Amino acid sequence: DQTLNEGWICHNNGDVKLALAKATAVLKWRPNDPAALELKKLAEAALRSEASAALQSGRYDEAKRLADVALRIDPLFCWATRVQTEAGKKLEEQREAKRRNDELNQICNEGWVCLNNGEPKLAFAKANAVLKERPNDPSMIELKGLAELALRSEATVIWGPNPSRAAGYRQTLKIGNAEYGFCWIPAGEFDMGSPSSEKDRYYDEVLHHVKLTKGVWALETEVTQTLYQEVMGTNPSKFKVDDFPVERVSWDDAIEFCMELTKRLPHGVKASLPTEAQWEYACRAGTTTPYSFGNALNGDNANCNGNYPYGTKKKGMRVFQTTAVKSYEPNDWGLYDMHGNVWEWCLDYYGDYPSGTVTDPKGPKSGLNRVNRGGSWNNNAWSCRSAIRDGNFAGLRSCDLGFRFILSCD
Repeated sequence: DQTLNEGWICHNNGDVKLALAKATAVLKWRPNDPAALELKKLAEAALRSEASAALQSGRYDEAKRLADVALRIDPLFCWATRVQTEAGKKLEEQREAKRRNDELNQICNEGWVCLNNGEPKLAFAKANAVLKERPNDPSMIELKGLAELALRSEATVIWGPNPSRAAGYRQTLKIGNAEYGFCWIPAGEFDMGSPSSEKDRYYDEVLHHVKLTKGVWALETEVTQTLYQEVMGTNPSKFKVDDFPVERVSWDDAIEFCMELTKRLPHGVKASLPTEAQWEYACRAGTTTPYSFGNALNGDNANCNGNYPYGTKKKGMRVFQTTAVKSYEPNDWGLYDMHGNVWEWCLDYYGDYPSGTVTDPKGPKSGLNRVNRGGSWNNNAWSCRSAIRDGNFAGLRSCDLGFRFILSCD
């Protein structure tokens, strides 16, 4: 009776935990005591309400403590088990969030140290890592901007325009596990198309003067199957050999490749297909003859159908498939296979040439087909001339059609 009286006093004074404990103690000896049952019911309801309110308001420590008390008094309180579990889970999430927040703060500090130590690439990576989880972090937004500015400055020195850089200057870039060569194609002027004196010239090769105001870096070979596999994770080619050019790729595939590759390049450096003018300018490498190596071809200087030569009556060999890049001599600017092996996609729509001088032409604004240049293993020598043009719809995939790309840095 004394314990029960004390329980009611505790309840009236707001000490529901002690009231519940005393009611439970009485019921062990007098399980049907109506006063004790009522006290236990009231005290349990009050404790349950406190615990639930604490849980809902995010006071997880308090909620768990109240649930622990209730379960020590009576392990059969299902609500207390639920509150204890949910509060424990939330507390663990809070501890994990704090741990992760501390890690992110450490990465922030490391990022600033990297930038101050002249490592902008690492600083940029650390800023990006933090911003994925804290996208509005002002410190990391600032760090990313400064690091990107430093990286663009570095890239501009290496890959940007340089008036003193000689045509054909070569440098390499590591993509995946391999180094790939790029040759400098300077700004300049040339006559695009073919002169009326060129044997069997086609009607769409209208000779016109072109000015190119920006230099670019051209991949020294056609895109190989190894490089395409590295970037795109697949190899659609018919003639599957690592150092053969990739073929059976559409214009759309080539554009997607350039977009994916750009994500891997130094900041400010962009991969793209060359315009038709850029392609022919690079192919000619300062020459005006039908081929960059002279006036004749019968399969000796390029992979084509040598049974149908051009500029000579002497027939040559025919391989009946693509060949390894660099199987033939490069042009004067260091570019391989600009004639033959596989046709190469260009950026432009196919259309009529202008008749006058143009600056940085990009072809028609619309059209049905995209430009292919250079001829292939499957074509006669005439179709591999510097001026030859072809056009196909952007979705075409063929075993004599590939591409090369250029790099530019604004």
